[in-house]
Amino acid sequence: MKILIAEDDATSQLLLQSTLEQWDHEVVVTSDGLQAYQALLADDAPRLAIFDWMMPHLDGVDICRKARKEARLEHLYVIILTTRDTKDDIAEALSAGADDYLNKPFDRKELQARIQVGKRVLDLQMTLADRVRELEEAIARKTPPGSVANLFLLQENPRQPGLLAAGRALYRNSHRRRL
Repeated sequence: MKILIAEDDATSQLLLQSTLEQWDHEVVVTSDGLQAYQALLADDAPRLAIFDWMMPHLDGVDICRKARKEARLEHLYVIILTTRDTKDDIAEALSAGADDYLNKPFDRKELQARIQVGKRVLDLQMTLADRVRELEEAIARKTPPGSVANLFLLQENPRQPGLLAAGRALYRNSHRRRL
């Protein structure tokens, strides 16, 4: 699996990178938050990221906030890896959009388990997205173009916003004509 790491401490970065490579992951390494965010926006961006909290330019929690506002990053799984360990810190990171939280120094078995959870979640998301797309296509083939049902179906696709209102208006108007 391709994993992005954002870590400004060279020793921690090398340890994390070598650990992930030993587990046969492809690792994309960045040393500050801005580089990490730009790597996430690349066409072949990793779907799992491990961010240090405190970094130059953007911290790990700020990257989470920005990433969660980007529709194309909806299937990003984020682990915050940090020395910050209060309950408030954990709550802040998770509220900002992190999916998991791990303290430094990390335990190799725990990190590996958390990455496996992230991989499972990402695989399930992609399977679900594929299945939804297949169902939308199957329903669209059986529904006449321009029909009310087809407009409602298309609205359920987040890449086509605004169609629900149009579908509701068409539905209301079609019922009014019958009365």
